[in-house]
Amino acid sequence: MTIANHFSPLLVFCIFCSAFTLIGATIGPNDVKRPSKSFQPIEANSPGNDTVFDRALVVTSSKPKDILREHKSYSVSQQGQRDFNGTVLAYVTPWNSHGYDIAKWFANKFTHISPVWLQARLNDAQEDIIIGGTHDIDYQWMQDLRSANSEIKIVPRIIFEQMQHSQYLLLLSRDKLVKTIAEHLSDFAKKYDFNGYVIEIWRAYGGQHRLDLVHMFSLISEVFKKHNLELFLAVPPPLYFGGSLSTFQKDDIERLSPYVKGFSLMTYDYSDPSRPGPNSPLPWMKACIQSLTPKNSSPIRKKILLGLNFYGYDYSVDGGGPILGNRYIEILDKHRPKIMFDQSSAEHYFEYKESVGRSRVFFPSLYSIHKRIELASTMGTGLSIWEIGQGLDYFYDLL
Repeated sequence: MTIANHFSPLLVFCIFCSAFTLIGATIGPNDVKRPSKSFQPIEANSPGNDTVFDRALVVTSSKPKDILREHKSYSVSQQGQRDFNGTVLAYVTPWNSHGYDIAKWFANKFTHISPVWLQARLNDAQEDIIIGGTHDIDYQWMQDLRSANSEIKIVPRIIFEQMQHSQYLLLLSRDKLVKTIAEHLSDFAKKYDFNGYVIEIWRAYGGQHRLDLVHMFSLISEVFKKHNLELFLAVPPPLYFGGSLSTFQKDDIERLSPYVKGFSLMTYDYSDPSRPGPNSPLPWMKACIQSLTPKNSSPIRKKILLGLNFYGYDYSVDGGGPILGNRYIEILDKHRPKIMFDQSSAEHYFEYKESVGRSRVFFPSLYSIHKRIELASTMGTGLSIWEIGQGLDYFYDLL
């Protein structure tokens, strides 16, 4: 079934795309709708041996009673096995503590974990950076994670923010400054036993200075390689609403590829409260991959980490916003809505009514996630998940 008056299959990747104006497009600690304090969910099944496939839960005909009963029941027998053949990078945030547990429970499902701990800005002398967020670093958790999976790599995201435009430009014109920053980050990684970083800065340049950015990352990569550190970049999807192009394109990924381990592609937040709709339509995600790497044989494909959102959106008359799994379960338990499946986007949605009016919820399902993992596998990309702990526990049977 399709969503009336929203989109057609032929135009699916041109309808609801959000224009990003901030450096970070992912949701933060104050963005999500949380469950009410009085919420007492029904008792869900505990973990067992059967997978979600064994229990025939990966279907288009999702029912609230099945989700409410099964969402905590992941497969213990498959907990330590990763079926996806490619890089799987998962983000963990300090404002969503369940993600720390998920990372340990399913450590073998991931190749990389990226804790969202760190921020960077130039110091007053503009000769180096100041790194913030060190109070969030959890060394014991890192040890526990590596005990669960000795091969896993910890690559914190570091976002360059709270800087003036002129300071961002300095990074493009002073090679010595960039090398100093790269050495600082390398020393910091050694101190805290990191394996590299996910750097988020691309959006700050608004599509300008692209060749200079490649040069900057080549310098960072040179230093990182010397210290055996991996470099990932968080980048926007290449396509926006109406087919308009973003600030990250095919030429960019080709120039940067020699210096970068992977590109964390933000293929989510396709719709927003001004244009309610699916979060990541499947044809749009495929179009993004093809836009960056038209040839199926491109070796760059494996460096693309297709972004999966494990949060949803609750659109209401006042705009609405993102929701996490616990709020999703609360809504299902209270309203028991009819869950609809949209063929064009390959996403599930439902509507419910509150005193303020009707709301429409789009939230990842087992089937929608399965189809996106299948797409990544077919096209030869990796995966990046924003963020583990936001969704439902049985999602991880799919990896």
